[in-house]
Amino acid sequence: MDSHAHDRARERHGIALRPWTILRPIQKGEAKLVDYGEQERLIYDVPYEGTTVRVVVNKELTWVISVLPPKFARDARKQVFREQCHKARRRKHEFFRGFEGDE
Repeated sequence: MDSHAHDRARERHGIALRPWTILRPIQKGEAKLVDYGEQERLIYDVPYEGTTVRVVVNKELTWVISVLPPKFARDARKQVFREQCHKARRRKHEFFRGFEGDE
């Protein structure tokens, strides 16, 4: 039976995932920590068979949870956060603008 990570690696990168060849570089400090995921998970860029694969691992660095798509970007999450903050600021501004003439 294949794991979720095996299926995602095959689907997104066309590679057969060998978990220890992903985990060893992370454990040795050879992979780049990209982001902290949800539920105490870590996201790393790992060199793998001539390419870089972005993976999600548990905080103990003992299990590959998933392999992310090549276009997954931390910056995309930052952009969504910025847009949400901008909308919230605009709503707050519009709310208080309604009180400007009440003096």
